Amino acid sequence: MLSPDELKALDNFRFEHRMPSRAAAVRELLRQGLGVTADVVDNTGITSGDPAVCAMRVLVVDDLIVLLAESWLEDLGCQVETALNGTEALAKVNDGEFSVEVLITDVNMPDMSGYELAKRAAAVRPGLKVVQMSGAAGNPHGLTLIRKPFFRDDLRRVIQSDATR
Repeated sequence: MLSPDELKALDNFRFEHRMPSRAAAVRELLRQGLGVTADVVDNTGITSGDPAVCAMRVLVVDDLIVLLAESWLEDLGCQVETALNGTEALAKVNDGEFSVEVLITDVNMPDMSGYELAKRAAAVRPGLKVVQMSGAAGNPHGLTLIRKPFFRDDLRRVIQSDATR
């Protein structure tokens, strides 16, 4: 979810560039690779960008919200890699160049499920923390699950939780 200030900035961009919808503005901003760099203080009093908040290496895998999650995690001080599907994510896990500590993956993806990705990634990286994201009800595999839509602080809380497995 975007904050009121982020929505205002998005609407300003949209109207300035005569875009028909917020979705069109978001697509254009993503295409241009723009991001918000302002510090944000959440209700826990933690300022974004504080390296003590999250000094983890996180791989985010999703075909829809990957850039938003990446931005939020970077605001929290995480080192972030992204992938749009399970095949791309497994390649990043297997190459070892980015030693991932936390895998955040969508449950439903086109080429393999988030559960299958988690199982295969954990076989390569024992002890890997896994967080699955889903807008659907249920959690048949018992992994840590964060429901879409969620807020930045929800994401921070779940990746820092000792219960994440």
